[in-house]
Amino acid sequence: MRTATIKISIEIEVDVKGKYYPASNGSYEQPPESSEFEINEVWWQGMDITDMLDKEGYDFTQMEEQCIEQVEDER
Repeated sequence: MRTATIKISIEIEVDVKGKYYPASNGSYEQPPESSEFEINEVWWQGMDITDMLDKEGYDFTQMEEQCIEQVEDER
C-alpha cells in the first residue's frame, strides 16, 4: 500500500459577500461604466476561504461576473 497526496480541482458551492455597483449610463462629461462586484469574502461551510483562494492564485474574475449576473437577475 502507498499513501499519496494528489491535487485535483473540484467544483463547490460557496457564499460570496461583497459590494455591488450598478452600471451607470454616463453623461456628456462622464463615460458610461459597467456593473461591478467587489468580493470581500468567500465562505464555504462556515469558513472564510478568501485568503486561501488568494494564496493559490485563484482568478476571482469569473466569480465576480457570476455575482453580477445573479444580482441583476434578481431585480
